[in-house]
Amino acid sequence: METVQSSDIRLTDVFPPSCFFELGDLAEPRAVFTALLAGLARQGHISTSDARDFVEILCAREQLGPSAIGKGFAFPHLRSHRVPRLMGAVGVLKGCDWGALDGQPTRCVFLMLSPISRRREHGRLLEKLFSLMRDCTLALVIERPGGVRMIEKHLRDLDANG
Repeated sequence: METVQSSDIRLTDVFPPSCFFELGDLAEPRAVFTALLAGLARQGHISTSDARDFVEILCAREQLGPSAIGKGFAFPHLRSHRVPRLMGAVGVLKGCDWGALDGQPTRCVFLMLSPISRRREHGRLLEKLFSLMRDCTLALVIERPGGVRMIEKHLRDLDANG
């Protein structure tokens, strides 16, 4: 079995430029999930029926506890046999009450999907995403207009610098 280090995972492979979305005033997780998964379906990464099913699965998970970690970030994720490879979408919002423990509105959502068989990779990517919360540059970027492209560039820079 191949061991995957978090440094082996390129954020830009999981979150390509075509999967970054400006979500504006969306005000609740269901609407955000719907928009991000529809975007993945439009790009051909998942089917539209899977997108609808995944919205329901993610909403059910949110009932167990919010995926909004704080500092303006949410990291919803799921593993499924219907996901062919590690993939994701990034959405930037004006601010959504997502139930984060710090009470701050969520402004940036990193939605991650992975195959059931890639548990270790899934965990490593989550580690890498959680480390983004400590990144002061990214925290400032999500506050600015044009945040989607700035986040995309920041992820490219992080990949380039290891």
